Amino acid sequence: RRGGSGCIKVTCGDAGVSSYDEENLLDGLGGIPGVPSACRCKQLCLDSIARGCRSWAYVTELDSNWSPDPAVHDHSGCFLMTTPYHASRGTTEAASGEVWVSGGVDAVLAGFTPTTASAGVTFTLS
Repeated sequence: RRGGSGCIKVTCGDAGVSSYDEENLLDGLGGIPGVPSACRCKQLCLDSIARGCRSWAYVTELDSNWSPDPAVHDHSGCFLMTTPYHASRGTTEAASGEVWVSGGVDAVLAGFTPTTASAGVTFTLS
């Protein structure tokens, strides 16, 4: 807590990077509308690992719909892809008003053995 407020900002993915890849969308899905955050988009990908999700891209756009009313609303979408995430393959270019965040699924533990252990007995995970 050195000199800080003690709060840690929890974020998901690389802000400002679009890894959107139309040719490798999971199950041919377009964007999933109304996803509230990049972290929720990542969770949707994690929930779809068995179907082949390996990376995700989240976009949000704020606009006032060219209205003189100062109210702004947002549009968001989550794209799930079957290719692994590499920030270097993404683009940092975006249309005016678009904010992209992209990432992968990180390490996912699918299982291990032994499934039980006894206190005081040495074992090796495999």
